[in-house]
Amino acid sequence: MDEDLQRVLTVMNASWAQGTKESYGAGLLVFHVFYDTQSIPELQRCPADNITILTFIASCTGSYTGKTIANYVYAVRAWHILHGQTWNMQQHELKTALDGAAKQAPRTLHHRIHPSDSGSFQLDTPLNAAVFTCLTGTFYSLARLGEFTVQSIKAFNEDSHSLHKDISQRRRCILGESNRHN
Repeated sequence: MDEDLQRVLTVMNASWAQGTKESYGAGLLVFHVFYDTQSIPELQRCPADNITILTFIASCTGSYTGKTIANYVYAVRAWHILHGQTWNMQQHELKTALDGAAKQAPRTLHHRIHPSDSGSFQLDTPLNAAVFTCLTGTFYSLARLGEFTVQSIKAFNEDSHSLHKDISQRRRCILGESNRHN
């Protein structure tokens, strides 16, 4: 019986693309953090009721884009399906809440950054320098972003991917770190 159940789970799990599963993992993390902040006991977490899902959407509103919140909710739905739990969310309530969340997302979350727009980056912070370098390199090499970045932390291989120590002094100058490391 355990073997049959495992086979069923494997088949069901294959219905989601790898990238979707990785995105859904982030959504489930945010959802469980939400549960923790609401002090909801483990036994009451699944199946989630309508008001919990709506409250989760409302708590994410203003911090994420509507698309991101929708992905998070669909991650929770997939989690329910995979574990044989009833998804009780009313479709019209879900659509209304997600539409409202999308309309309330701050414009800054939708701002597209152009590689020449380096004025919005503080290049002295490692994250901003890395993002700017990635975007600039992708833009000017006409590479797809997926070919330029690592899909997930588990996919990182230090034998084939760049490390901070691999950046030469010349490259540091380009990033605005010229003589600070001499």
